[in-house]
Amino acid sequence: MRKIIALLCLLFVLPVSTYAAPPPNEVEEKKQKSTLIVTAEVIDDLLLEDISTSKSHPSQTREMVLLVHEILKQPEDLNLHTNHKLNVQYHYIPSWNINQYVGPSRVDITKGDIIKIWLVKGENSQWRPTLSGSTIEHIRYVDKRNEPISEPSLHEFIRTTSTLWTKHQSMIVLAGIIILNILIVIGGLKLRSKQSKMQ
Repeated sequence: MRKIIALLCLLFVLPVSTYAAPPPNEVEEKKQKSTLIVTAEVIDDLLLEDISTSKSHPSQTREMVLLVHEILKQPEDLNLHTNHKLNVQYHYIPSWNINQYVGPSRVDITKGDIIKIWLVKGENSQWRPTLSGSTIEHIRYVDKRNEPISEPSLHEFIRTTSTLWTKHQSMIVLAGIIILNILIVIGGLKLRSKQSKMQ
């Protein structure tokens, strides 16, 4: 019975996502400051460097290769045309670990996606999204997503349990109270039965 009570208590402390996006006016300001805006198809996604600080905070520097469909804005010194390839570096965070981070939306791309993307040159003179995933809009979103870093089984179990708890919290609490009451009644009946036998 102690194990069941401990399990019910554990349900109250499961983690809940606290991911917060920047305000829309900040995103719009960043978009306005972008030097390159294109619509393009993602034709490749390459690992450049694993920059994970620990197993619980995995991340990578990656590069998406885009096939340009339309150029909406570009610097005068850039000679980019439709059907040209464009390499864009970005910071990858797994979708299953997003609740560990606060800030702009994560970059969510996979081969076959068609996107509108706002870009600036980074410190290494490479193109990067102006404000991570907050400056990427999907025109076509491929259903089958590629996750470069697989989710550990234990993490998946905890995340799934946490999601179920968040979605069905009142039902789980009610079920827990019912189970607890049934156990108390059963325990009481067993105790009464022992007492009557002793008499």
